[in-house]
Amino acid sequence: MTIGFLFRIISFLLIISFSSLGALLLAAIFFTLATATVGTPMYTFVSRSTEKEELSSVLSLVNVSGDFGRVLLPLCGGFLYESFHPTNPFIFGIILNACIISVVLSLRRSSSHQ
Repeated sequence: MTIGFLFRIISFLLIISFSSLGALLLAAIFFTLATATVGTPMYTFVSRSTEKEELSSVLSLVNVSGDFGRVLLPLCGGFLYESFHPTNPFIFGIILNACIISVVLSLRRSSSHQ
């Protein structure tokens, strides 16, 4: 799953660094890889780590959280784009994904020590 967040960071860096069509297409490829390598393992993990009685509730919560992000983050990105600079939404995305990576790695370390 961590690889997916790294792919997202790479795609955002490509968008910031290059303005050519080729770089944007490459960024789209990395972003699609990120979506595939984050979503599938996450749903598998949730399915395996949740009791059968609670599974539908937990999966609903995961879906609602994702939908909330898909509504809220474009609004934030539009605000950052209009108010500051066109690259700021991507910088925010890099920071957000780096934070997610650090949380995932720290949770992985803490679970391996137990």
